[in-house]
Amino acid sequence: MTAMVCGNLPEIIRNDHNLYEGNVVGYFQAIFNHAQNLLHPYHNFRHMFHVMWLCYQACIFYASTLSRREMQ
Repeated sequence: MTAMVCGNLPEIIRNDHNLYEGNVVGYFQAIFNHAQNLLHPYHNFRHMFHVMWLCYQACIFYASTLSRREMQ
């Protein structure tokens, strides 16, 4: 079975859908500059971005019930 990869990280970082306040550049900078677990077999760079993408999908789904601040 092959997993399908989808999503657009630059779109999420730039907040193209105007879901949350501002952008999430600061969060990505923290991941790049301070994350200590990027080489672990599970909680690694790929996992962190997958969780972020899933949160983005949740923000789209709950857009009518969450504030922009809560989404950020």
